[in-house]
Amino acid sequence: MRFGWQHLEHQFPQDIEGLKALGLVRQSESGRDYDLLRDRVIFPIRDNQGRTIGFGGRALDDEVKPKYINSSDSPVFHKQHVLYGYYESRQQRANSWLVVEGYMDVIALYQAGIYGAIASMGTAINESQISRLLTLNPTLTLSFDGDSAGQKAAWRTLEVALPVLADDKELRFLTLPNNHDPDTFIKSQGGDAMREQIANAMPLSQYIFAYLSERYDLTLAEGKAKLMSQVRALTTALPKGSSFRYLLNNDVYQKLGGKRSQNVEAKDALLDFDGDMTISQQLQLCFLFQPRALIEDPIEAIWQQAGINDLQLPAHIKQKAAPDILRPLAWEDLQDIALLDIVSTIKRCLNHLPKDANAAAHFILPNVKPITQETLSRSWGGFYKTLIGRNILSLDELIENLVMQLLKLYLQKKMQELIKNPDHIKLAIVRKQSQLLNDWLRAQQAEQSAQMATVKS
Repeated sequence: MRFGWQHLEHQFPQDIEGLKALGLVRQSESGRDYDLLRDRVIFPIRDNQGRTIGFGGRALDDEVKPKYINSSDSPVFHKQHVLYGYYESRQQRANSWLVVEGYMDVIALYQAGIYGAIASMGTAINESQISRLLTLNPTLTLSFDGDSAGQKAAWRTLEVALPVLADDKELRFLTLPNNHDPDTFIKSQGGDAMREQIANAMPLSQYIFAYLSERYDLTLAEGKAKLMSQVRALTTALPKGSSFRYLLNNDVYQKLGGKRSQNVEAKDALLDFDGDMTISQQLQLCFLFQPRALIEDPIEAIWQQAGINDLQLPAHIKQKAAPDILRPLAWEDLQDIALLDIVSTIKRCLNHLPKDANAAAHFILPNVKPITQETLSRSWGGFYKTLIGRNILSLDELIENLVMQLLKLYLQKKMQELIKNPDHIKLAIVRKQSQLLNDWLRAQQAEQSAQMATVKS
């Protein structure tokens, strides 16, 4: 490699404007052109078809910052769409995939016969790229440096990945010992040792707890509550219908020393507080305590998970069915004025709510109708104190159970109405909806029973 400022212009004098368009030649404040990647080892960057679309440069001197520079975005090179090493890994028919931090890591792994390592172009890997990799293999491993910057990058990648992490997909995390990166670890320990490290990478659930437990004082109830709150916030980003949401929340709660299901504790709290409350009133208070449960609408979630959105009906019934009877159920259909008032108000206010549960409730209450506000205000203080006194951190499962009870009651009432005033098409559809809901509910109960048996054993 030669040192200098304008080798590219000298080599390609006929296409200086093209070099500038690609960002490989830039102009200084004094008006002088210079090579962007001077005094660096240059790596070609290929697209998915193997065409060279950009270049990366690694400084020869570790004291030079930044260590890595990529050529600028151009008509042929868009950093957010490119993964370094993806084309080469596909050529080697890579089966498992590993996200690493730099080009040298990708190259070292490839040279060791470990294919499937890729790196982003100096920007965080994005959701569509993660989704693509998870399509190729349902397990994706992230390998970032153990320093603060590396772990922050790993955490950001985790947050980006959650919306595409269906129950059949898995993220794993690899932090190599003694501050090694894959390049230095392979040079020190060899390829087989690296394969072993990859095979033993930490599952997502363990990584989340390990990462957060270093940031909160878990000897204090306040620290545990903050950790649990952040886990709940993370799990809301998981796809609709995710079983992992419940399992992860429950797993972290158990790690924090929880002896009983929070769902049981929350039910007990409601009974102790006011045994005469209706299901609707209980649900209203739960939403007031945990308004972010409405980010993903619980009715829509249950309707989808139970398979009611995609009813398999005989052709003659489907042809005669009115569109209205086949649409997803909405809160308005329950004909519960107070419940609809609290739900619609929370949905309107979601983006403006304080994080603290009590503060959020006092933000919501003035925005509901006077009669709803009066009823909830009478109950709120005692309910909030009861939950806090029992150290109840999450009402997710209880909210789901209460919504399911309301849906069952609604479908039962609808069937009774259709029997009294016969409409055979509508009745057949509602019966099918009720059957699917009951089947799904039984499956949920069986899963929870199995989980409890596992915990006890």
